[in-house]
Amino acid sequence: GLYEWNRVPFGLRNSPNSFQRLMGIVLAGLKPCQIAVYLDDIIIASKNDIKEHINKLKLVFDRLRQHNLKLKPSKCKFLMTSIKYLGFQVTDGKVFPDDSNVSTIDKFKIPDSKTKVKSFLGLIGFYRRFIPNLAQVALPLTKLTKESTKFDFNEDALNAFNKLKCYLKNYPCLYLPNFEKEFVLSTDASKYALGAVLSQYDENKFLHPIAYASRKLKDPEVRYSTVEKELLGVVFGVSYFKQYLLGKKFTIFCDQASLSHTLKLKDPTSRIARWVMTLQQYDHIIVHKPGKLNITADYLSRGVEQINNINITSIQPVLLDKIKLGQQSDPFCTKIVNEINSNSDMSHHKLKFFIENEILYCSNANYEAKSKLVIPISITPEILALCHDSPTVNHQGFCKTLRRIKSCYYWKGMYSQIANYVKSCNSCNSRRAHIPSKLAPLQRMPIASLPMQYIAIDAMGPFPVTYDGNKFILVISDYFTRWPEAYSTPNIKSETVSRVLEQFITRHGVPKHLISDRGSNFLSNSISSVYKKLGISKHSTSAYHPQTDGVVEKLNATIINALSHLVNETHNDWGRHLDFALMAHRSATHATTGFSPSQLLYGREINLPHQILTEDQKFSYAEIKDYTHDLTVRLKKSFDIVKRNLVTAAEKQEKYREKSAKVKDIKVNDLVFLHEPLTKPSLSRKLSKPNIGPFVVTEILSPVNIKIQLLKNPDVVKKVHVDRVKRVEQRQPINIRHENESEVAHEDATERECAPEQHGQLLPKSRTRRLIYHFPIRPAQNHGYNLRPRR
Repeated sequence: GLYEWNRVPFGLRNSPNSFQRLMGIVLAGLKPCQIAVYLDDIIIASKNDIKEHINKLKLVFDRLRQHNLKLKPSKCKFLMTSIKYLGFQVTDGKVFPDDSNVSTIDKFKIPDSKTKVKSFLGLIGFYRRFIPNLAQVALPLTKLTKESTKFDFNEDALNAFNKLKCYLKNYPCLYLPNFEKEFVLSTDASKYALGAVLSQYDENKFLHPIAYASRKLKDPEVRYSTVEKELLGVVFGVSYFKQYLLGKKFTIFCDQASLSHTLKLKDPTSRIARWVMTLQQYDHIIVHKPGKLNITADYLSRGVEQINNINITSIQPVLLDKIKLGQQSDPFCTKIVNEINSNSDMSHHKLKFFIENEILYCSNANYEAKSKLVIPISITPEILALCHDSPTVNHQGFCKTLRRIKSCYYWKGMYSQIANYVKSCNSCNSRRAHIPSKLAPLQRMPIASLPMQYIAIDAMGPFPVTYDGNKFILVISDYFTRWPEAYSTPNIKSETVSRVLEQFITRHGVPKHLISDRGSNFLSNSISSVYKKLGISKHSTSAYHPQTDGVVEKLNATIINALSHLVNETHNDWGRHLDFALMAHRSATHATTGFSPSQLLYGREINLPHQILTEDQKFSYAEIKDYTHDLTVRLKKSFDIVKRNLVTAAEKQEKYREKSAKVKDIKVNDLVFLHEPLTKPSLSRKLSKPNIGPFVVTEILSPVNIKIQLLKNPDVVKKVHVDRVKRVEQRQPINIRHENESEVAHEDATERECAPEQHGQLLPKSRTRRLIYHFPIRPAQNHGYNLRPRR
């Protein structure tokens, strides 16, 4: 015969659909009565009216009885002011996540595979409305789910994992929507994410959040303009909360003032046109609200930013029990404790030691001062980190750090250890101003012996755009004749540099050597192939050291000075006067060569307007060979004089530099910090750290150039000038050894370290014995180095 199910069996994929369809038919038309159903969960809501609620219960019971459906009393709850429904806790018009689900997520172990990462993101995603900026925070975990990415649960992923669990445990309170009131949608967009929050005003005009939403931008969307990103954020927020906003009048807050005008463009792009059409089906008003006032949405799009990685929980005092245990094993502390317990004569001590609550303290016998903890040598790194590195003290100088420590603590040899700790702080070294007291000696450049043998090229600009659309100047100078060439260009790309070199070479021939800075337009593969084909030997200056190419740098200043006297008030006609500035330089006698560039290149002076009155019209050559012979003789004499003058000028510069120069004693394997003066455009130069490192010196290229390698990343290798680096010293281990130490000498040092400062002086007194200190590596960093140069 034919068999069929009397009940819906487990395991059929269409069972939930059929059951939901049945319940929809049974309770059809009851939604306006605040009665909703999801599978076997029926929820009946009423205001504070018991009669109304009982009437709704009767209505539901009648419907269920009519369709022969039964309820299990043990699973029913009636007249509840707080209920758990579909994973949420609803209480007094507010919504929270279910505590049992939050506890499950909190106990989720660290994922060790992509599948477990996806499971965790799925659990978190269910409560995404409670987590601000979920897309941005979960980005390190989302990247791990890509099939093309190797699974590496690094520190960033672990921080995101813990941060998401923390957010869910400290979830914000969300209010239930009131469809009788107007909604407020706040949106914002950052560089990598979109954020939106749906809110409503209460009776006190306070804006309560109803739900949060955020998502990361796709790769093409990241390249959108700011206005397009802001408009995309509005479209995202409206589409995400469509079920709340469609058919209702609502207000949109955004921090882009031009957005309202963008929606009224007569000829928008196809992308903006599609978004405008999407928004036209909603009844909305866009109101500009600056980012500092649009706090919630601005926070969602940008995420939680930790300033300087400050974590308040890390600011904790050193525990007394840890100091107590350390004193029991410290040789100095145990010696003092034994003397106190044996009632020995301690008059030879300059300090007064005593025990309180089994902890060793001291105070100065000659000064009125509060008691100080005697710190065992094993705890001193933590005290130093607490009093110098923690956010509350924030890397202050030696004097302030010494005063702060001396007011509460004491240990033997503290003065020298504090001085070494402050000097070797990497963070402090990276902020110290780079002012070399002694510059490296000058290295003589190769002296040219012929015109166009050595030339230098450089770029200036940008300047105001000229009538021809140019805003840069490419400058070329000959090292022998000092002949200048300058070309106005719209840009300084490698293609433009190639065209300029082509014009120069067709007029003056191919140079043997070309010198430039390390700009990418002079070092790219395309321009390098041009050098190779023409047989030009290319030389580059070291980074941030323009003194190497001083000839062309001086020419730049001369041209700019000349143009400043010729341009109009708007400075946009400098291109018309560039040739006149060059003519003035070509016809002027150069201080180094003793001749004008035109005389050395052409064998004659350029005729200038002021020379017309004094020009000798009677002088002429009978034959061309006479002129050739005369020109050859004059150029030969001029070249000989120029060679001597160039050597004399170089010797004069070297002699002048020797007065302030000093040979840098830098060797291979030395550790140095590198001065990087430039900062990112989005960062503040005053808050940036101009020194980076430490680097290790791998090769000495010349007396003034070295090759260095970054310790943290060996792939970073740089060739730099020695004036940009400062050698640092590694912190020493912390074992104290006394060489020829006398008890009296030790007490003198102890008195200096514990006594109050006299007349504000913190400098050490002269010692009669020598202490050698070995300090450990600070816990907060792997290496500690001293940026100050060795004496």
